[in-house]
Amino acid sequence: MNVMQFVMEAGRRLRLHLEGDDAPDAPGDRGADSASSGVGGGGENARSIREAIEELGLDARRVDIHVNGGRVRVTGEAENQAEREKILLAVGNIDGVSEVVDEIVVAEDDEPSDFYDVKKGDTLYSISKKHYGKGGEFPKIFEANKPMLKDPDRIWPGQKLRIPRQKGGESWGSKGGSGGGSWGGGKG
Repeated sequence: MNVMQFVMEAGRRLRLHLEGDDAPDAPGDRGADSASSGVGGGGENARSIREAIEELGLDARRVDIHVNGGRVRVTGEAENQAEREKILLAVGNIDGVSEVVDEIVVAEDDEPSDFYDVKKGDTLYSISKKHYGKGGEFPKIFEANKPMLKDPDRIWPGQKLRIPRQKGGESWGSKGGSGGGSWGGGKG
C-alpha cells in the first residue's frame, strides 16, 4: 500500500460532499454502476470520481473507489504501471482530495515513474530541464500526463505530474530535481 499526498485545494472541481464517508465497494462487484454501495451519500463521491476518471478516457472498470473525507482509497487492478499512475493522478488532482491510498495491482511489471508537485512559476519546459537536464524534453512529460493535461501551457501550482524515468531507470534526484519521489509498488 502506498499513500500519495495532494494539495487539497488544487485540481479539477467536482461537486464532492466530503463531510461523510462513502461505504466501500461490494467485494467482487466492480463496474461503472458499483463505484460504491454508499451510505449517507449513496456512494455519490465514489461515483463522481469514477466518472471523472472515465471522462478522461482511462479504464476504471477494474478499480474500486472508497472515499472517506479527503482520503480516497483505490483498489483493484490496472493493465500496466502507466495506467495505474494516471488513475491515481486523476483521482488525486481533484479539488478536495488530499490523499490517495494506492492498492492497485498491475498486470505488467513496468518501471514506476517519478512524480513532481507543480510550484508557482513552473512550466513543463522548466520541469523538464530540472529532471532531464534539458527543457526540450517537455513533450515526454506532456505525453505522460495525457489525458489529464490537454495543453502543455496549462498546469497549476499544487498539481502532481508523472515524470517518466529516463532509459536505465535514472531517478528524479539524479538530475538535482525535487518534489515528488517515485511511486513504486506494482504486483501487490
